[in-house]
This record gives sequence, C-alpha cells and structure tokens, in this order.
Amino acid sequence: MKPNMRALALVFLTTAIAGSADARGRKPKKAPREAVAATHEAKEDKGAKPEAPSVTQNTIAQVTIHGPRILLGEVIPSAPNAAQSVDLGASPAPGQSRTITGTEIRQALAKANVTDDVTVALQTRAVRATKTITIAEFVLLAEPEVKRSLRPGVELKSIIPMREVVIPEEASFKSLTMPELPRQKGGFRAMATAEFSDTTGTLVRVLLPVQLDITEQASHADVTKGSRVSASYNGKGLQIETAGVTITDGNVGDTISLQITATKKVVRAKLITAESAEIL
Repeated sequence: MKPNMRALALVFLTTAIAGSADARGRKPKKAPREAVAATHEAKEDKGAKPEAPSVTQNTIAQVTIHGPRILLGEVIPSAPNAAQSVDLGASPAPGQSRTITGTEIRQALAKANVTDDVTVALQTRAVRATKTITIAEFVLLAEPEVKRSLRPGVELKSIIPMREVVIPEEASFKSLTMPELPRQKGGFRAMATAEFSDTTGTLVRVLLPVQLDITEQASHADVTKGSRVSASYNGKGLQIETAGVTITDGNVGDTISLQITATKKVVRAKLITAESAEIL
C-alpha cells in the first residue's frame, strides 16, 4: 500500500473507533417538554379538585373604590362575570388606602371557582373615591339643623367650620347634634357634631364650632319650682292622668321631683313639655 493511502486508512479507522466509543458512553437525551407535559396530564386523576387559577403577576397597580366594600370587579375589571362581585373586604377610610396582595386575589378567584387565567398585579393599592364639602357648603347644610335644635331664647350668631370636609363619594349629610347649653345669659360657643352617612350607617363625624347668644328668656329653666303640670302614667296595663306640682326646677327632657296634687305623694317624672310630665 502506498504511504498516502495508508495514512487515509488510519484516519478513517481512528474516527470510527472514537465515534463508537462516544455512542456507548453518551447519556440519552431528555424527552421534549411537550411530551413530559402530556404524560403528566395522562396520569392526572380525573376526580381531583381544580387547582387555583393561573395568575400572571406584573407590577404594583392602583384602583379607586366607589363603595363601602371592595369588589373584585373594581380591582380587576377584566375578571370573569362570576368573579366580579367577589368581596375583598372593607374599603379604606377617606384619605387612606389599603394594599391587596396577589395572593389575596388568587384566593378570591379560587373561592369563586374561576379557573381562567387572569392577570393581576403583585400588589394593588385601593383608595376610596371621595368628594369635598367646602366651608360655604358646610354652613348651608348645618344652619337649618342648628336653628331647629335650639330652645326658645337661644339665637344663632355664626357657624365657623374649621376646614373643608372630605367624605366618601356615596355619603351625604345625615344629622347635627348640639350639646346641652347652659342657663346663663350671654354669648356662648358650642361645639356641634355633624354626621355624614350612607346606607351602611355613619361614616364621618365632624366637629363644628357654633357661636350662640343666650337671652334672658333662655337663661331660666323651662319649668320652675312650684309650677303646675299635667302628669300621666302608663304601665302594667294601667293608665292614669292626674296633675302635680314641681318641687324642683327643670328643663324639657329632665327628670324632676313632682308632687301629685290629689295624694300629696312625691314621684319622679320626666318633663315632656313645659306643661306635661310622664311619671316614672
């Protein structure tokens, strides 16, 4: 054999031996992912409970809530109809916020038996929709209620709101409560309490300074000692109407001592008006 042919034969033989050895020592390739997934699906128990929906989580989001409760549909508008009304808890107070985690949303979706893929944020910051009552608006709302609650002889001079009021979007003015006023002639500054509420109850209470003038008429008790009043008793199937004389001064709503005219017996009675009382 010629030298060149001999060299080519040696190269071919060496390559063949190396390829054979490589084939014997090589590890088998892994099966494609699709094949593995198909195998696992085939092994799944047909009666097993559905897993929580697959949720793709991205960045931090912010949503505005328009009611006293946080509904999933406000956090994820694209959520399936079956999950729109899922309750995620109470809305934050005006000016505050609440953070809802992706885990909470996953649990809510699972509770609603939603198995579709839904995209949510890692965290969602929920804030309450609000509206502002200006100082001028506050005075207009409060003035009729203040005047209605004053006894005869007490005059309203001014209402002095300390600030604008921020309340939930769905709230409205409910009522105003005045404190008990002194029986002393002259100017007096009282602190009223205004309440704003919605269908679920009172949401916000705001203190409201009110400047009053207590006249001579209002500086005296509604009923003075020795006044004659009608007295009634209702209880235990018994109804009595009689007359009595007050032993102490008192104002409407107060409990006073009253002497029954017919029997001279002293009883406790609540003044209903300046002329009538209810025996207790």
